[in-house]
Amino acid sequence: MQPTYFNKPILIVGLGISGLAAARFLLTQKALVWAIDQNKDKLRKRSDIQILESQGLQFVAEKDLPPLETFLLVVTSPGVPLTHPVLQLAQAKNIKILGEIELAFRSLRNKLIGITGTNGKTTVTLLLTHLLNYAGIPAKAVGNVGEPLSAEITCSSETVLVVELSSFQLDTLQSRQLDMGVILNITPDHLDRYASMEDYALSKMKIKSCIKEGAPLYMEEKAFQNYGFLQANFPCHLYGYSHNCHLMSDQQHLFLNKNIDSILPVEYRGTKSHKLENLMAAYGLCREMGIDATLFWEGVSTFNTPPHRIEKVAIFKDVSYYNDSKGTNIDAVMRAIEAIEGPIILIAGGVDKGTDFSPWISAFANKVKHICVIGQATEKLDRTLSKSFNVVRCQNMHDAVKHASSLAYPGDNVLLSPGCASYDMFENYAHRGKTFREAVNALASIQNT
Repeated sequence: MQPTYFNKPILIVGLGISGLAAARFLLTQKALVWAIDQNKDKLRKRSDIQILESQGLQFVAEKDLPPLETFLLVVTSPGVPLTHPVLQLAQAKNIKILGEIELAFRSLRNKLIGITGTNGKTTVTLLLTHLLNYAGIPAKAVGNVGEPLSAEITCSSETVLVVELSSFQLDTLQSRQLDMGVILNITPDHLDRYASMEDYALSKMKIKSCIKEGAPLYMEEKAFQNYGFLQANFPCHLYGYSHNCHLMSDQQHLFLNKNIDSILPVEYRGTKSHKLENLMAAYGLCREMGIDATLFWEGVSTFNTPPHRIEKVAIFKDVSYYNDSKGTNIDAVMRAIEAIEGPIILIAGGVDKGTDFSPWISAFANKVKHICVIGQATEKLDRTLSKSFNVVRCQNMHDAVKHASSLAYPGDNVLLSPGCASYDMFENYAHRGKTFREAVNALASIQNT
């Protein structure tokens, strides 16, 4: 039975994309919706907020809220830490706290597939969605990519919803609604919000408690080896390169339950790559959905990788320029460095997320020639890396592209892969990538005249 919110007072903390979607849904249910946001004065000027206010949304300052005991529940946005004073007080008063995803879980009847991990979530979510549709199974990518899940509550129940789940979203999930899922990898990220890597890993592993009893969860073998011990009784289907994996590659074939299930296309043979690991994750889930190997590889051949992920944006004077703005943690940057052939001038920096950048020293050896740094993390990056690399401090993205280009020789690559969050200088990672592209194009037009 679906929950009813008619005439029930509900508080939303944070009116970002998720919070707005939750507000829209709750207003259609005739709930009494209140909302707070630290950027209230700026948001009040937006037409979409004004429309919601005309529909009954009470958007107020925190000090103007009625007593918290007034509210049936509190819906929080993923960008709001659970240490927020309002959430702490709600918890102390035993008021239910839900995330936007959990709110949607309680009203959806669709088949749901959850995708989490540190890196590759968006790519695998979009790839799996593409493959399902290619196979004739209607599917839509939602959650941390595409539309918020609560915006899809009215979609056809025949549509499979492929849900990208960040650790922040998993932190507020409670229901077992996922029909299957995958943990792609677990490497350092968001250590400004989590007390330790173990806490961050446990957040990712919480997806297991959101999967229906007996439903399959796939997990990359290295992630399980490193963090599986954190939870007793954590059954899952491992995938990787070891013979004990449920889904295994010998770099020539894919084995399922130790039997050859598919021959790898030529371009994926002979190497252990992050791209192959993402494909294996999608393969396991597609096989669970009844899609055969032939149809899978046909679908893969028609998939376009999303932008801002090791995306070649230009080549001029025999120097290639790559936009990997989505690379917001140290492991993502190392994956990008590994994927590009030839010497690299790296552009990195932004908002530090509690990161130890020292693993880059060995990972970049004999590959990275220079590092141009920008943003709040400039001092830390310079301090950590300057003894091993030529580190150039830059004022902004255009300055960084200009310096990187001046340091590049024919055959080199200029790579934006920040290893940091974007919000010190940009609206989001996409805005950062767009600015990089604009800077590269501006430089190309000057140098080609």
